[in-house]
Parts: sequence; C-alpha cells; structure tokens
Amino acid sequence: MENTPLDVAEETSRAIWRSFPLHKRAAVLVLVLPSPGHESSNKHSGGSGFSTLLTTRAHTLKTSPGLAAFPGGKADSLDEDEWQCALREAAEEIGFDPSKAPGFRRLGTMPCYLSYNDIAVRACVAAIDGLTTPALQPNATAAAAAAEDELAAQRLGALLAPAVQADEVNFVFLLPLERVLETGGWYAGGTPMPVRGHGWIFHDYVIPVNEVVVVARAAVPAGAAATRTRSRAATIILQGLTGHIVSDVARLVLDTPPEMEVLTYIGSNRIAREYYQKKYDWKMPL
Repeated sequence: MENTPLDVAEETSRAIWRSFPLHKRAAVLVLVLPSPGHESSNKHSGGSGFSTLLTTRAHTLKTSPGLAAFPGGKADSLDEDEWQCALREAAEEIGFDPSKAPGFRRLGTMPCYLSYNDIAVRACVAAIDGLTTPALQPNATAAAAAAEDELAAQRLGALLAPAVQADEVNFVFLLPLERVLETGGWYAGGTPMPVRGHGWIFHDYVIPVNEVVVVARAAVPAGAAATRTRSRAATIILQGLTGHIVSDVARLVLDTPPEMEVLTYIGSNRIAREYYQKKYDWKMPL
C-alpha cells in the first residue's frame, strides 16, 4: 500500500466537494488492515491480502436501514474538511480514535462520489499497519483456533470500535477486499444504471455473517428481542454507493483487476461536477 494512487485529481475533487452546500457534503472513513500472513508494506508479497472495516446500519434509521456502510456522515460546518468529517463521524458512531490504532496513517482521499440523494461524498482511506485481521475458522473442529481468533476479534473491537452506538450501528465487521473483486461466492450481480446521464454499474453482494470477522456489536437493551434478532441477521447486504467505494478501494489497494465489469475510472468527479453546475446554475472555479 506504499504507493497507492489515491489522491488522483485531489485539487479538483476537493473543489467539487467544497462547492456543494453544507447539507450536501459527507465523508466516510475507510480503514485498511493486513490479513493474516500478509506483509502490509508490500502489496505483491503473495499474502492473503487486506480487509476493510464496515458497519451494518441500525434498522431504525430512515436511510438504508440494515445495509453495510462505512463509518461516516454529513459535514458539521463549512470549515470542516473531509478528514475531520470522516474521523468525527467514526468517533461518534463506533468510538474510533486514530491515536489508539497502532500504525494508523493516512493513505489519501478518493475522488468525489455522488450519492443517490445527490450528496457529494469523499472516502478518506487510512492504513492500520500495527493490527492484523484475525483468521476466520468456520470449521467446528478447529475450536481452539476459533476461540483464539474470537479473542483477537474482541481485542480489535476494543481498539477500532469501542463504543458502538445502537441508534446508528448494529455491528462492525472486517471485509476481505479480494472477495469483492470475485464474481463467485458473495457476488450477486451488477446492475447497469444511468446516473445523471452517465452509464454506471452498481455491484451487489450478499455476505454470510459467519464468513466475516465481527469485531463489535451494539449493546441491545433488555427485552428488545426483535432488535436482537435483526442485529444478528444471517447475511449482510452490500450494495449501492458503499459497494462502489469498496470495489474502487480494492482495485487500488490490491492492484488486482476485478473479475466483473467495472468502470475504467475511480470515483465520480465528473458526475458530481456536472450535477452541481446544472442544479445550481454556476460553474465551479476549477
């Protein structure tokens, strides 16, 4: 991940994001951890790759309830930049504190994205080199290894998501990035869709919970049986803009071509800029 080209057209991306009204600006935090056996300083080392941290949204939320999402949200003030927004939201949603994450370092910021409700979104990508994703042990006969990995997941949760807010998040999990570039297994297909006059492909994934590492869950109030059942759903749905950002991050971090058809470019700077100029009838100073 040393030479990950994330800050592509950064000046343009930031100008687009800052031109949107405050209530139309958002940012998400993308944390990347090495998986077991992978040397984080060399993406071609032949190890098992990298994972990223995602949440599942609370079912009580009005927008995208229950779906996978990165920690993040809307900007609080005109002075707040993308990283300040993403880190603040991550602290509010799951209690993430970069000063307590060993080896935390910023890799860069993705180009601007335009959400389905016309919000300009920046994805702030950071590596955590001092922590490794636990190996998943689905085999029931590997009880000792599974117990050890469960303890490792709990330790990760204590560092990465020590204060999960039940009104926003159900649980926090680690997603292997290489799996989102494969057409088998979790992949549920791509849907070509025009966005503001541009061709687009949205990729959907259905992920069994027992095939990812869950590092933290929101506390469930006593007697909230229905919520408890939903929070422990058997599958995770990854789709829409989150799926788009995940696949873009995977392409860059792993430097691996995807098995499915994807757009040749990263992000959606052009779509966001053209939408803004049409909506607000004002040309951006780019």
